[in-house]
Amino acid sequence: MSRWKPDRAAQVIIGNVLYEIHPDDVARSDRSIRRRLRYRGFSYDPGQVEQLRRVKDWLKEEIGLFGRSRYFLGSKNGTYASAEDFDVPRMVADCRAAFPDVPLADIEEIALYVYWER
Repeated sequence: MSRWKPDRAAQVIIGNVLYEIHPDDVARSDRSIRRRLRYRGFSYDPGQVEQLRRVKDWLKEEIGLFGRSRYFLGSKNGTYASAEDFDVPRMVADCRAAFPDVPLADIEEIALYVYWER
């Protein structure tokens, strides 16, 4: 069985950035990102790392608001919020407008992980 191999540097960065919880995790995460990018043969771009980190923070804040989110449509499944309760296309479009340099695939990947992480 073969292991999954990232084909883009953004996938390596996203894999690390998603697990940053505390501000002191950023330095540890940056060291890990540099090491993993070097191992995979990608170059380190601090601007790309910071931008993906900001996208993650934006999405995490918005999804974490649940019923107070401007993208929340109302709970269709009772007490708990599910993915269908959010206007995901509008949220992704607004995120894309806020971060035009980040590819749509990266925004969608981060949004998926952030939703399931909550």
